[in-house]
Amino acid sequence: MVFKLLPVFGRGKEEETLALIQELMKEIETVNNIFRDIVKYWLDDDYDTVYEKAKLIKKAEQKADDINQEIITKLYTGTFLPSTRTELHNLVRNLDKVIDNIWHTVDMFEFTDKKKFREEVKAEFWRLGDKARLSVEKMILVLEDLINDNENIMDHIKEAKDFEQQCDVIKKIILEQLYLGKKEAVTNTLLAQIACNMSSVADSVKVVCNLVLVLKLQKRT
Repeated sequence: MVFKLLPVFGRGKEEETLALIQELMKEIETVNNIFRDIVKYWLDDDYDTVYEKAKLIKKAEQKADDINQEIITKLYTGTFLPSTRTELHNLVRNLDKVIDNIWHTVDMFEFTDKKKFREEVKAEFWRLGDKARLSVEKMILVLEDLINDNENIMDHIKEAKDFEQQCDVIKKIILEQLYLGKKEAVTNTLLAQIACNMSSVADSVKVVCNLVLVLKLQKRT
């Protein structure tokens, strides 16, 4: 992923800030790729690998927190216009939430160890995880479009939001399966929380896309 700097963003600390945002995006890409794999291992009941992959996500999440703090410091010691600075701050905070929501999902997987759940529920979780992952992939494209001033940014934003809507639908299916199907109180409650956390990944992507729209408008005024 390559970011080109536009004159509207300036140089110096502004350039350094965008370089740090690029680093943050790389961490999101890393976490998202691991997330794709860890959902499969979770649904296959391979908890040894789940724990191993979870450590990698936690490490990336901690690195992202450090980058996030450095970006915020740069923002408020740089030369961005106040309105742009505020929106970039909001954008970075919500990018961090994408990683946090993935981590909150994965962190709950261990509580389902030794607890079996139905294949039809697993099938929907696979769909939900895949759509959440794809929403993050589209979000990355949206950020690239913003930096590179690509014309197809609106198409990618629409696709990201479409995945978020699909996640909401699948989450509802899972909750119906859990609460209106076979009664397994403890496991069902855990799975319901995991489903909500997993869907929240796409929710945070939607927020990022909305913030990108604001920045896009600012660049054209």
